[in-house]
Amino acid sequence: MELLSGTRKRAHATAAITLGSGKVRVNSIPVEVMEPRFARERIMIPLEIAGSLRDKININVDVNGGGFMGQADAAAISISRALITWFKNEDLKKRLTE
Repeated sequence: MELLSGTRKRAHATAAITLGSGKVRVNSIPVEVMEPRFARERIMIPLEIAGSLRDKININVDVNGGGFMGQADAAAISISRALITWFKNEDLKKRLTE
C-alpha cells in the first residue's frame, strides 16, 4: 500500500492505493456519488487520464481542512502522486503533469 499526500490552500489529502478493482473512495464515500458535481469532476481528472490502469487498483483518500474545492484539488493531487508512484510509468507521469 502506498500513502501519498497532496495539499491545496488549507486542505490536506492522503491517498492510499492498493491492488483492487477500480474503487475510489473519498472520506469513505464512493467518488461517483460525491457532491458538488464540480468537486467530483476535479477529483476524477487524474483517474480519467489513467484510463484502464484505474481498474487495477483501489484508492482511498482521506481529506480534511479547507473548502470543498480546496479539498477536491488536494484529493486530485494526492491521487495523481499515488498513480505515478504505483505504476512508475513515465508516459502516465507526463500526461498527469501536463
